[in-house]
Amino acid sequence: MAFLEISERDRLDMTKLHASISDLSKAVTWAQHVMKKKWYRGPWSRGQTYSHQSAYITSIVMAYGRVFASGRNGRRFPEKLIQYDDGEWALHHRLLEMRNAVYAHSSLDRFTVKPWKVDDFETTVIGEPINKIEETDLERLIVMAERLRSAAYKRYAEIVGPYRQSSRASDSKASALDRAMEAIVQLEVGEAIAIPITTDPA
Repeated sequence: MAFLEISERDRLDMTKLHASISDLSKAVTWAQHVMKKKWYRGPWSRGQTYSHQSAYITSIVMAYGRVFASGRNGRRFPEKLIQYDDGEWALHHRLLEMRNAVYAHSSLDRFTVKPWKVDDFETTVIGEPINKIEETDLERLIVMAERLRSAAYKRYAEIVGPYRQSSRASDSKASALDRAMEAIVQLEVGEAIAIPITTDPA
């Protein structure tokens, strides 16, 4: 059989690591795009730049925040893999606070509504969070995310390694192509096979 028989606990841990790696990769890509475009505008800026910036900042914060959310199955990102210094921890907590109060939920203490009237003139002064992350914080976020990704890849390999080792003897009679084809026909919608690329040392 092409697919390894993995315990439910290890399967959930590996799935959480994979999802986290995916989210961290997205956060890095989007942060790099914001930095390339130099999108550090305020909502008062002219044109559509702030709207585009807001979409990317929202996506960055949500992707990073998902890594540390347990979700319905209760699986959390392994704390032992998080190796942050004081400045990185401060940014981490700020990003999660932004995620919870602004991007995943609209916390009312982040918004202001002040009706105003002078003689016959009436208006309302409103305020809401600004969708912006400074360049220095984006640079730090990228470093943090890359380190977490590396640690997650390593932990994933540690979990799956023993399963692969034990299956090699039973799979030795089947060719790699046969095993790959067996895996392909068992794929479900939305699934793909990750194939490592190696180079011939010769």
